[in-house]
Amino acid sequence: MEQEKVNQINGVSKQVYNQSYTKLMETIRLMDQRISSKADDVVLTITSAHRKEIESLQQEVTQINKILEDLQETNVQRVHTIPFKRQKRNKNWFKLLPFVQKS
Repeated sequence: MEQEKVNQINGVSKQVYNQSYTKLMETIRLMDQRISSKADDVVLTITSAHRKEIESLQQEVTQINKILEDLQETNVQRVHTIPFKRQKRNKNWFKLLPFVQKS
């Protein structure tokens, strides 16, 4: 009993301290594990969302490339099927302009 009074005056016993310390360290370890797990979940969610967005953009680019190729092919066909006729230029085109005064 005298030993307990001395411990109460000086603080806690070494055994109680060690138990409290061990419990505190276990609590900190569990919290660290939960935080790490939560961070991993967040990173996984963000990565998954980015992957879906990238795949969607890749599909759009593929579609745009296909449309562009089709348009280029259509233009090539038009160029070959429709001949371009060149008009004769009027040598006096300057006189035809409305602001030119006739002399």
